[in-house]
Amino acid sequence: MGGNWNINLPSDARTYSEADWLAYGLTGTPNTREKLIALTIEEMVKNGPGAFNAKDVCDRIGAKHALVNYYFGNKEMLIAEASATTYKKHVYQIRDVIKAAPKNPEKRLRAFIDMDIEWHRHMNGWAVLVSYPLLSQTSRELIEDNFGTELKEHFEFLVAMVARMVRDMRTNKVSEIDFEPGNLPRQELALHPAVALDAISILYSSHGLNIWVAGTQIGSSKLGTKEISQKIATEHHIQRILQLAKNK
Repeated sequence: MGGNWNINLPSDARTYSEADWLAYGLTGTPNTREKLIALTIEEMVKNGPGAFNAKDVCDRIGAKHALVNYYFGNKEMLIAEASATTYKKHVYQIRDVIKAAPKNPEKRLRAFIDMDIEWHRHMNGWAVLVSYPLLSQTSRELIEDNFGTELKEHFEFLVAMVARMVRDMRTNKVSEIDFEPGNLPRQELALHPAVALDAISILYSSHGLNIWVAGTQIGSSKLGTKEISQKIATEHHIQRILQLAKNK
């Protein structure tokens, strides 16, 4: 489920390797429909939602423009499915980072925070579209109608992962992430409601940090004085998040 954000992808997607497709897609051997979704995500990263043109995506694989309507019905539905795919992929990337992190409660939570920041920084306008889909009201409605239940399960999965890390921070242990969307440790969450609520607070707090670091807020993105720079403010905020996880 991981993706290499730093590779330079060729403009002609017909030459893509399996690793190239995995940069934004869910599989290294996509069919035509899956290619259109992966390339839509990539185009959003490069050019933002305002400049997106579905015809450009088709041209990159030598496909007929009518395939967008054939597979998705319209451009908005393509964007909606690409948005849902982006979110689900990101949640699984978070899981993979957590599992690969050092077996230390604080380092593991820090690995999640650092990866989430880097994801938002790299994804540019796409990160904003996923976070604030009102930028495309029609796509927002399509997301809710077609993928709402599935995305809710993935958000609950993310909350459960962070909650488990928070509990580990407070008990000084490292627990496995041995659950999946739709099969969560609900009894554990019910037994520790304060931990679950703090996990949500951490997600809310890190979300605001991510949008800020991504540079989408014109004023705060230019923060920088001798005493307070964006780097210093970001690290301070991360330390506050870690303190919340420790219940201090």
